[in-house]
Amino acid sequence: MPDQPILTAPIIGQTENALRALLVRALHGSGLDYHQWVALRVVSTSTPPLGQTQLRDRLQDGLKIDSSMADEVIDGLTTRGLLLVSADGVTVDDEGSTLYQRLDVEVRRISAQVWTDIDCTDLAAAYQVCTVVTERANALLAG
Repeated sequence: MPDQPILTAPIIGQTENALRALLVRALHGSGLDYHQWVALRVVSTSTPPLGQTQLRDRLQDGLKIDSSMADEVIDGLTTRGLLLVSADGVTVDDEGSTLYQRLDVEVRRISAQVWTDIDCTDLAAAYQVCTVVTERANALLAG
């Protein structure tokens, strides 16, 4: 047994829960839930625009949701007038862009407070471990 605490699934879960709670706080009043925020962020940062099928696949893979839930997320943002779906792909409209930019500033502000003063070497090691754990978990999910 190591002398210092080690990274375990419960620690990763606690970290994810704390970060998600901060994100939910930042989203408060926007009318967006977590899945919708992720979709708005993916669309806002994708160049060139993703097709609707690509967006659905990205949401399914990243959020671990089924295709009907991914479609609900996309449809909800489209109905709300934040996303535009066309033959050229899924894009944000002016309202969606404005909302994303406002929320992104707040998320970045909060993130800076969380990540400040953590050594780059420690962040690189954590990244490597989380990448391996994610790959292994995805392989188990794929069956």
